[in-house]
Amino acid sequence: MSLDLEGIIAKRKIRDWMHNEDVINKIQIDIDDYLYDIRNSGKVNLTTRDMDIIMERCISVARRLAGN
Repeated sequence: MSLDLEGIIAKRKIRDWMHNEDVINKIQIDIDDYLYDIRNSGKVNLTTRDMDIIMERCISVARRLAGN
């Protein structure tokens, strides 16, 4: 799952993506779609709040890593 999430973010990255709200919104939509697919598959039991937290943390970590 973590590699899939990393790939979702990587495919949307452009120069200075972490300051581009359009790119951030697209990443959020992609992650949201992925997490709903995972939840609906029955493989992982996720609440909507869980999915929001995962999305926020993934983007936060990716922003920090891009800033280095």
